[in-house]
This record gives sequence, structure tokens and C-alpha cells, in this order.
Amino acid sequence: MNEGRVVVVGSYNRDFMWHGLRLPAVGETVAAETFLVGHGGKGSNQAVACARQGVSTCLIAAIGSDAMGDEAIAMARDERIDARWQVVQGVATGSACVLVDSLGRNQIVVHAGANSRLDVAHVRAQSDVFELARVMLMQLETAMPPLRSALELAKSNGALCIVNPAPVRGDVDPMLVNACDLLVPNETEFLMMLRQAGCDAPPARLASIQDADLANLTAYLSAPSVAVTLGEHGVFVAHRSGPRLHDTCKYYRLSVPAVRVIDTTGAGDVFCGSLAATMAMRPENPLSEAAHLALHSASLSTERPGAGLSAPTRAQVFQRFPTLAQEAGGA
Repeated sequence: MNEGRVVVVGSYNRDFMWHGLRLPAVGETVAAETFLVGHGGKGSNQAVACARQGVSTCLIAAIGSDAMGDEAIAMARDERIDARWQVVQGVATGSACVLVDSLGRNQIVVHAGANSRLDVAHVRAQSDVFELARVMLMQLETAMPPLRSALELAKSNGALCIVNPAPVRGDVDPMLVNACDLLVPNETEFLMMLRQAGCDAPPARLASIQDADLANLTAYLSAPSVAVTLGEHGVFVAHRSGPRLHDTCKYYRLSVPAVRVIDTTGAGDVFCGSLAATMAMRPENPLSEAAHLALHSASLSTERPGAGLSAPTRAQVFQRFPTLAQEAGGA
């Protein structure tokens, strides 16, 4: 494992996934062609993606004292993740129902379960891992107080802090956005945050908006840097007050490589985990390079079914995209 340590604070879910030709309408029953049970939860997904990039990874999350929790413990051990579990008695491990159609589109219903019980005391008890962290990554599938504590610990130890505002919530602590180094929403999350900030959402898809205008929209959010993932249209990055994180441009757009999409579930998590890993591994390199590699990792993950274990290893990314390996020097 690379010495650049990443701490992920977030959720674990047991995923139950049905794949069919199309998604059901309200009140409709459709036949599934395949059924899978896997690992999920944004925190877990991102930790797996990070660890598979070869970076020492710690996951702080809550699970129930049940069979699904036991499976989470075994998964983390197999993935060589330093998991700091808060085991909650009398509450089920988080779970998710995932429906996927033939185009890779999905519908997801989540039961938070033990994820909602992650507490401040458990996060603060893991202070040793924050002392070694280069990057801290979090999402919004747990309660706000432990996330605030994690951000405070990370900042006090000099770690770069990435917030993936998923899912967007009405009770999001502004401190999480104000104090982070990089905010990584997808298009839907970005538009919801704009509305919460009092900005009218643009009528067009973000991919069709001019870069300068899109950069102006990101300025409505208080984060110093924003990377908006746009699905098949790649990612748009903007810095609020001029280039930072070793970039040379105030804003730019990166495209995705051509892939054979099977399932887009979890691709955003693979992007976030791979991004955090590369920024920890190469802290002196531009954000644009880390985002470029993360896009390739996320794109490759869509060629595989499922979410939690669809993340590729660094070697698999370079094998699939040999030009990328040359650009990165095989690192």
C-alpha cells in the first residue's frame, strides 16, 4: 500500500440488485433477468475504490450486530481496508434496493439502519488515523455531528478534505461545505444545492452550458473548489478564487473515455474514491491529473455489474487504457 493514507467517513449498506430490461412505472411489476446481492453504501464503495488504487485506506462507519454486519467485516478484511466499525446493537445494518435497466440506469431505495447511529464519540476515538491522513473523504449518508467532528479532526491534522454531498439534504451543516477543500457533487446534487443557495437552476443540462457560465454557477456554493460529475459528459472543475490544488486553470472540463456501459450504479463513488487515492498518492500533482485518472476508473466500473465491488484496481485501469498508463508514467 502507498504511504498516502486516506480516511473515509461514511456508510455501509448491503445491496440487493435486480437487473431487467426497463425500470418499472409506479404500480407496475416488471420481470428481472438477474439478481445479485453485494456490498454498497457510499462510504464503503468509496473506501473500496480507494484501496484498490493501492493507497492505505481507513473506513469509519457503523453496522448492526447481524449477519449483514458480519459480511461487511469480512469484506473490509478481504479488501485490506482498516475498518473502524461502530457496531450498533438492536439496529439492522444499512441496506439498499437497486433496480437497473438495460441501459445501465438505476433506481435506488435505501434504509439507513445503523448508518444513522454513527456518533461523534466513535469518530473522535479514531483520532490516530486522522493524524496519518493526507486526504479525508466523506458523504452525507450519516448524521451531521460525526461528519462535522471528522472534518474538524482532518483539518486540524492538515489533511485535504473532500466532501461528496450525496445525498443532498436540507439539514446539511454549512461548515461541511465552507471548510472542505473540494466539493464533488453530481449534476442532480449540484442543481439541488444551487436551489438551496437561492440560485435558479438552469433549464438546460449542465453539459450544454458554456464553461464560463458554469463556473459562475459553482461560485454560488461556498466551497473553494468544485468538481461536478456529469455522467457520460465527464467532469467540470472550477476554483472559486483562481487556480489551486496545483491546477493552472480556474476552470476546465474533462471527458470520459469510450466504454461499454452495463451498470452505472456506484460510478460516482468510484470516481470519488479513485480521486482521493490519487490526490493522496501524488499530493504535488494537479487536481486535473487525479480527476483524469478517476474518470477512467469510474468509466471502467460501468462495464461491470453492481456497485460496491465494481471498482477496478489501478493495474486494471492502466491495462484497459494503455494511453493513460503512458501519461501517468505507469504510476
